[in-house]
Amino acid sequence: MINYDLDILFFSKHKLWKLERILEVTDLDKDKFYRILEEFNQKFENQGLKKLDYKNECLAIFDKIENFEETRYSINQKTFILSEVERRSLIYLLIFTNESSLSIALFQKYLQVSKNTVLSDLKKLREELMSKNIQIEYSRKKGFYLNFEEKILQEKAWY
Repeated sequence: MINYDLDILFFSKHKLWKLERILEVTDLDKDKFYRILEEFNQKFENQGLKKLDYKNECLAIFDKIENFEETRYSINQKTFILSEVERRSLIYLLIFTNESSLSIALFQKYLQVSKNTVLSDLKKLREELMSKNIQIEYSRKKGFYLNFEEKILQEKAWY
């Protein structure tokens, strides 16, 4: 279960909290606080991270909790495995929005796949878009971008 009850503590500038103040700020009862604290410490331990320090009814929170969201949601790198169709859709979306110069290396980083997988996905995506008269082109300066022949095609691509 994802719990946000302690976020006010994690993201506060204060790093040392007394139990009385924690219960007041979070609106939790003592038992629920202990349960949530134990859940977080278990997740931190499972990730090989330092546990939250709770002694003498005082909670010490580190300056920066490493991989906090990954720990909270129990995410690991193998959690996100995209299918071929999902990868192609994401590549298309990235090219369509084209916020920056897109390269094979950037696609590899975003998708966490090999260069050959990216190249294969690009090839299939190009073939798929050819039937709709939309072309994926590449230049060293611009990176990957979409080339439309008509305004109608641009609207079709948006759809």
